[in-house]
Amino acid sequence: MAEFPSLPLFTDAYLADTMHLTTTEHGAYLLLLMASWRSPGCCLPDDDARLARYTKLTLDKWRKMRPTLEQFFRVRDGFWHQARLQDEFQHLQSRKQNASKAGLASAKAKALKRQHRDAASVDAKLQRNANENQTPIPTPNTLTKVSAAEAASDDPVKAIFDIGVALLTVGSRKATQARSIIGKWRKEQGDAATLAAIVAARDHGPSEPVEWINGRFRAVGEQEDASRALSRATAERYRQMDMPGPPPGFFAKH
Repeated sequence: MAEFPSLPLFTDAYLADTMHLTTTEHGAYLLLLMASWRSPGCCLPDDDARLARYTKLTLDKWRKMRPTLEQFFRVRDGFWHQARLQDEFQHLQSRKQNASKAGLASAKAKALKRQHRDAASVDAKLQRNANENQTPIPTPNTLTKVSAAEAASDDPVKAIFDIGVALLTVGSRKATQARSIIGKWRKEQGDAATLAAIVAARDHGPSEPVEWINGRFRAVGEQEDASRALSRATAERYRQMDMPGPPPGFFAKH
């Protein structure tokens, strides 16, 4: 079976080269071209008996016709080669290989695109799950207490940095960055509040401990501001009514 089922025939070029042939010679030549096109390497063996069978001629008639048809071929290494036919054969092979490479490249591109799309879908799903399951920042009513061992430490500052650096460097953050953040918290919130917030974050395990701890500080600050505002308003009412104010610690208990 031929690798390429269609034999290219350029009629103008063919007729220009073969106008001197008889009808029988035309038929024999075309049969040789078709037999060559279907053969491995697009060539024919230099064997008179086989060439006679290809052209449907008797051996004697073939031998008489051979000199005329041999002019269209190059006979070397025991084979008949038709130059134009082999050029067309190689051209089609090259196109087939290029098409195959292009098809593989297209298939790889589509597969890569599908992988990226699937990966993006998985990432989006994981992000949704993470957002849904993310541990909320606790309110002041749900503050985690520092353990007795941590509170009783001879060096609370060391405990702050030991626990805090270990907590904040789980991701890509460096230890120097973690220590700088902890130092800022100590300055703004004090050691006790900083240690309590770090321990609470460690126990809750949020994905972004810095944001979580900052949110905790804001929540505590907002409640303290509200408590102070209520205390001042109540004291002002008592003053206007010429009544003694509430006992010390009243708002801390209620």
